[in-house]
Amino acid sequence: MGLLFLAKFIYEMHKLIKKTIAKRQKEKFFKHNGGLLLKQQEATKDGLVDKTILFTSKELETATDHFNENRILGRGGQGTVYKGMLADGRIVAVKKAKIVDESQLEVFINEVVILAQVNHRNVVQLLGCCLETEVPLLVS
Repeated sequence: MGLLFLAKFIYEMHKLIKKTIAKRQKEKFFKHNGGLLLKQQEATKDGLVDKTILFTSKELETATDHFNENRILGRGGQGTVYKGMLADGRIVAVKKAKIVDESQLEVFINEVVILAQVNHRNVVQLLGCCLETEVPLLVS
């Protein structure tokens, strides 16, 4: 009985440690990808809070079927675009960049802020982004 209890305890501890490591990694990527700068931009601009959505990595992985090769809409010099469907049924395009240049993070965040506010028939509307992954993901 004691051995069974010990095995269950070790298993639960392993799950907890794994979950904690994943959470810390997401927080690290969020800070690295300019998440704090985006939050600061949201605080200074009133209308931006309603327009920019921060998606979780889990939401976008589910929407794109774990970035399945069959979901690829196109590839370019900057990254790959996947077709996805959100939980609420909206069809979206998710752009996954190839590499991130740390010197360009501030420019990236400013572009996200500007594109979230643009509403024009010739420009694809940006729904939001995900900063929890190694490279930022744009959702439109």
